[in-house]
Amino acid sequence: MANINYSINPYSVFNTFTSLQRNSYLTSSVGITLATFSRNFKGEKQKVKFLSIIIMFYSSFYGIKNAYNFSNYLDLFINNKDKLDDFTLQQIESWKIWVIYSYVYVGLSLTLVFFLTFK
Repeated sequence: MANINYSINPYSVFNTFTSLQRNSYLTSSVGITLATFSRNFKGEKQKVKFLSIIIMFYSSFYGIKNAYNFSNYLDLFINNKDKLDDFTLQQIESWKIWVIYSYVYVGLSLTLVFFLTFK
């Protein structure tokens, strides 16, 4: 089996993906916190709710874009299975679940913020 030379190491890309997802999680936690805070805020609640929605949309788009790019990167390797060693192929196929987790997290966090904001 021939090895291919990676212009970008898949392990580095995975580390970058997890770092970018961590940023998405942290940003969404700020949005969720603002949505919760807006329920007890004595001032202009609508502005705080609006800000929480904007932050959540940003976090969601950031997370979706990151997951989409990572999925496309993994697909390039999966489509060239014959050029990969077995261990790398196994790792790359196991990383696909992280893309699904990212999409699930975005869906759950958006649902939570809309529930907190519009209830």
